[in-house]
Amino acid sequence: MSKTDFIECPICFSQAKIVSRDQTGYIESCTYDIIHCDKCDTSFVIPLEPNDDLYNFIYQNGEIISGYDRYYRYANKIKDEKNPIRWLTRQEEGYLGVFNTLKSISKNKNKKDLHMLEIGSGYGYLTYALNCAGYNILGVDISQTVVDYAIAQFGNNYQQMDIIEFSKSASEMYDVIIFMEVIEHIPNVMEFMSAVRKLLKKNGSMIISTPNKSAFPKETLWHTDWFPLHLWWFSEESIRRIGKTLNMNVNFYDMSKCFNASYALWKNQDYLTNLATPPYKFTLGGEKLSLQKQSEPEPLRPNTRSLLRRIISKIFEKLDTIQMMAGIMRLIRCKIQGYKRSSKPCCMMAILSKNFE
Repeated sequence: MSKTDFIECPICFSQAKIVSRDQTGYIESCTYDIIHCDKCDTSFVIPLEPNDDLYNFIYQNGEIISGYDRYYRYANKIKDEKNPIRWLTRQEEGYLGVFNTLKSISKNKNKKDLHMLEIGSGYGYLTYALNCAGYNILGVDISQTVVDYAIAQFGNNYQQMDIIEFSKSASEMYDVIIFMEVIEHIPNVMEFMSAVRKLLKKNGSMIISTPNKSAFPKETLWHTDWFPLHLWWFSEESIRRIGKTLNMNVNFYDMSKCFNASYALWKNQDYLTNLATPPYKFTLGGEKLSLQKQSEPEPLRPNTRSLLRRIISKIFEKLDTIQMMAGIMRLIRCKIQGYKRSSKPCCMMAILSKNFE
């Protein structure tokens, strides 16, 4: 194997292997090499370059883009709910994990005294829900398009901001900084994480969620969102390495305790070792992106899962037995239909806290 088959891992600086070349993701004319580092169990793509036009296209057409339409739906429905944060925690396990973590952090404290920031606030619904729950939080996003939407929908509690640039001159410091499903989109992850760390107070914490590579077998090629939207696929060891570099304590929230935890299901081993076809392809013509729907890829989970989960959660949402019952039903369904199940939930949540300084 030649030296050109390896590249330095930006997370642990070991030699990472090119495991697949010239793969296409969402944009037909763009190809990427998939890299895997055995030492920190991190996968990433080369080139590590996002496409800003693609993000703006998705934000402007959020109601029709498969996989991202749910965020648009949350933003449009949440203001109709009497208890926005409670409603949001029922939709996905990540929001439940954030809320439970915040309750732990704010125990014996006045929630309004916690100065908080959400990075990558998108359509703005999580920042809105947490403000309604009594937290003092500002939402920021690098996209002016989506910040304008959030302001129109929820009020002036949002700003357009590049965190790396902001950290160089910021006078404000934060007790808690939340970024959900953000770091997998960032090309310069270590620079970004260092910038976020600078914005934390002495005992401050980051709450991070990202797709969990540790849930899948080692031989899995790439089962997070397609590039160039997702440039990284992090494992728990990846996050530990980042924490060590930043001199921060790392703890993981046990997502399996969430009644609505999502597990990946598959029947064929080829589905793990090959790159699935995205549901949409974007064609770059001149300077404009156009959308072409593709054939649907093999689903990660049976179609009955969502309905069963919602029925169970409605009936038992206030009972501790929900976790056990939901887990048993998932296991039974997997066995009956011949599916194999990921060892952990697909979503990872980490809390990075500053060491005593």
